[in-house]
Amino acid sequence: MALKSAGDPVTYQAPAEGAMAWVGGMSIPINAENTDEIYAFIDFTYKAANVGPAIARHGYNSPVLVAEANTGDSYKKNFAEAYPGPALRNLNP
Repeated sequence: MALKSAGDPVTYQAPAEGAMAWVGGMSIPINAENTDEIYAFIDFTYKAANVGPAIARHGYNSPVLVAEANTGDSYKKNFAEAYPGPALRNLNP
C-alpha cells in the first residue's frame, strides 16, 4: 500500500473467495529486562490512535480493529480496493 500510495504502478487485491491472512505479533524474551517498559511499548503500539498513523505511513495492515479510523483517505481507499466486497470477511487466518 505504501508503494501504491507513492504512485508506483503496483497494487494487490484479495479475491472475494478469500485469501491467506496472518497477524504479526510481539514477544518478550524470557530473560528480558525492563519488562514494565516493554509492556508499556506493546500497549502503546496496539492503541488505535497510535497505530492508525503508523499504518497510514508504512501500509502494513494492523490487527487493531478500529485502526483505520485514525488513517487518512489514501489508506482507506487503498484498503477498500485491496479487500473488495466480501474479501475481508473471507480471509483465512
